[in-house]
Amino acid sequence: MKRRVAYLIAASLVCLASCDKEKDSSEGSSSEEIVFQARTYTFANAKRPYRRAEINLKDGVTPCLAVYLHGGSSRGDDNNKQIEEPAVQRIAEYVKSKGISAIFIVPQCPEADSQGKTMDWVKMGNALEYLIKSERQGVNSKVFLFGGSMGGTGTWNMLSAYPDLITAAMACAGKPGEYKFDTEEGWDHEKTCKESYTASRLEWVFSHK
Repeated sequence: MKRRVAYLIAASLVCLASCDKEKDSSEGSSSEEIVFQARTYTFANAKRPYRRAEINLKDGVTPCLAVYLHGGSSRGDDNNKQIEEPAVQRIAEYVKSKGISAIFIVPQCPEADSQGKTMDWVKMGNALEYLIKSERQGVNSKVFLFGGSMGGTGTWNMLSAYPDLITAAMACAGKPGEYKFDTEEGWDHEKTCKESYTASRLEWVFSHK
């Protein structure tokens, strides 16, 4: 039977959850040149943009897959706004500094569907499952999911809809299900999305087997 543990800090809170179980492609993130290449994937006859970085890849080591879901203001099809969110850099730099072998992908949610209705990550659940499975390096590879604001809600949705797919997750300022929570006094929505990805919280996520 699967075990789920979740921690939330929403609006001034951070959530953590775990389960058993084509702009310039040379644009990178840190002084160590973590390069997020511009890519696309096709699902249900629609082409979607995402960014992909390879971090600390090693011969004979199966990399984990890290996935970040951006907030509502980064929706679109420019394949750039989503990697400008501060969480992307913090996660990437943590992974690199800890020597974690990882593929890090940052998809971009479109503004609207074919009928002109506003899109969000909950509606993109099947497409995300397809992308994650496509990028996962073998069925036993760990999958770590992160998200802020709209991406936080999407993270909770993915945990609920695909519990066997996600190894551990951290959601910020999203709309959760069952949770335990800590409070960060004085944090507003924007600060929560920017400051939540501390080394100790990231260590908690990546420690899960």
